[in-house]
Order: sequence, then structure tokens, then C-alpha cells
Amino acid sequence: MPIILDKSMPFEIKNRIGKYCGKNIVDTFPLTNLPVPLNTHPDIQIHFLSPDFAICVPECFEYYNAVFGKNKFKLLKGSSIPTGTYPGDTAYNVARVGKHIFCNTKYVEPIIAEYYKSHGYIIHHVNQGYAKCNICVANDNTVITEDKGIYRTICEISDIKTLLIEPGSVLLDGYQYGFIGGASGLIDDTVVFTGKITEQIHEFLSSCGIKYFEASDLCLKDFGSIIYRR
Repeated sequence: MPIILDKSMPFEIKNRIGKYCGKNIVDTFPLTNLPVPLNTHPDIQIHFLSPDFAICVPECFEYYNAVFGKNKFKLLKGSSIPTGTYPGDTAYNVARVGKHIFCNTKYVEPIIAEYYKSHGYIIHHVNQGYAKCNICVANDNTVITEDKGIYRTICEISDIKTLLIEPGSVLLDGYQYGFIGGASGLIDDTVVFTGKITEQIHEFLSSCGIKYFEASDLCLKDFGSIIYRR
């Protein structure tokens, strides 16, 4: 199964990710009703419910179905259509950490919420609509976030270890800053970052025995997450 990356991500970073992980790369579909650069962010347009089952924005359904349809893969067309202003673009921006789901339950795509409820997952409401973008999932019980609300929620869960970092270390074109989840993704057992991580993150991941890969020597940049089935 290929890795889904922001269409606007520089070729050099995509190439390094593909070569390191030994997987093909699929560019995102540019949504017509969202502003640049959010219109090509993968975590706004597709969400994997399981390794072989995903749901996506209606506009890009045919595109992703053509990509994944021959891999014994099930893709659903979501009911939510992203709008150009927050939180109208957050319906698919959901983070899964083990059996725990983090999202703003007021705006989440209904099919996503129903799937997780019916499959025994625990859904946690967070005020941050960009839950996936704000949570770097290092494994099923380890995460990193800049969001204090998300951090407080996760700290109440005994089986998840969390690192809270200061916002501002991740770049995002056109915005004051981006988010750590949007600058990373879990590929098999390795956390892949779009740029250089801080010493704080390095020490945290090393203390947890978690492997990581930096796909660039530049600063971390938010490209709407590195999406891979899991």
C-alpha cells in the first residue's frame, strides 16, 4: 500500500520518504473549495479506519478509488463536504491511538464516528478540530502534541504516554505556524518527520525506544500528515 503525501510537498522530501520506507508515493487530490495549502493536505481529505478500509471526501473519491481499488481495499465516500473555513474542514481530521479516537465530535464525519463506536473504540472529544494534525502518533501508546487541551485529555488515559511541546517549531505556508502531527506520520514501526526534530522530541522518542526518520535537513513543515494505512 502506498504512502499518501501532500501534492505540494517538495520532490526531494517525497523521494527520501519513499526510498527509506521502500513504498510507492501517491499525491493528494487538490480540493476545489479549500484554500492553498490546506486543499492538498491528506489529513483533511482521507482517513484510514483500518489497514484496508478508508473514507474520503466525496470530491476525491474517484481519484483514490482508482489508486486503491485494485488492492483488495475498501473505500467509502464520506457524507461531509469540507468548507473553506475552520472548523468546516475538519470532518476527516481524526487521530487514532490504539483503541482511542480523538476528534471534535461536533464536526466529525458521521460514518467515522459510527464505525469506531460499533467496533469498540473509545471516542474522546477534543475542542481542537484538527486532531490528527495536532497529534503525532509514535505508536499505539505514545504521542506528541502542541495542543494543551489534547494533552490534558490524553493525560487522563493511563496507557498513553504523551509529550507536550511548545507551538511554533513547525512551519506552514500562509499561517503563523503548523502542527507536529501534520509534519509526521507513522510508517510501520518508524515515525517519519518532514524535517529536523528538536532535541526534546529526540530524547522523548529515544527514551521510549521508538525509531524515527528525518526526511529533510530543513525545519519541520506541516504538509497535512504523512498518511499510511494502520
